[in-house]
Amino acid sequence: MHRSAAAIAFVLVFLGTATAQAVTIDFTAPAQLITGAPYIEDGFVVDATNTGAGGILDNRLFEGFFSPNESISIMRQNGGLFRFTSFDFGSDSDGSLADGFQLLGWRAGSQVADFGSFATASGTLQTRAISNGTLVDELRIVGTGLNTTSPVWDNFVFDPVAVPLPPTAVLLATGLIALGAAARRRRR
Repeated sequence: MHRSAAAIAFVLVFLGTATAQAVTIDFTAPAQLITGAPYIEDGFVVDATNTGAGGILDNRLFEGFFSPNESISIMRQNGGLFRFTSFDFGSDSDGSLADGFQLLGWRAGSQVADFGSFATASGTLQTRAISNGTLVDELRIVGTGLNTTSPVWDNFVFDPVAVPLPPTAVLLATGLIALGAAARRRRR
């Protein structure tokens, strides 16, 4: 009993955080416009209220005519930090150049990362890995130029930052270790 309590306390003290796993936003919802209300999936909020026709169609995120400076925002529902690791993008119409876009990372209201500018004429989704590693609390997809068709996106992958355990958990673990040590001395 005392050994298991000590092992639990050890893990709590030396790890100090709850683990978080990578999250993929894959837009499996039915077709819908999301210009009036945000879309929520796996603890992330996709907000296209700053666009003319953002929505979900054929299990992909799209923007009808992505005018310069229109934007789609992706944030954690609880407001925490995350790393942006990859995404898929393509053109709504194969062979036609989709509207250009830029991916920007924001933290505490300030831009902290530029993940690149993109446009493609391929109707087949292309996967792009992001190796920047910057912690952000918001990813913005910003329109950069009108072309001939709509851009589409899928499979945004994020690594949420682990949430620190409250200090009381560390104090509890320390207390359990002390109790285990005291009980062990009494037995000897």
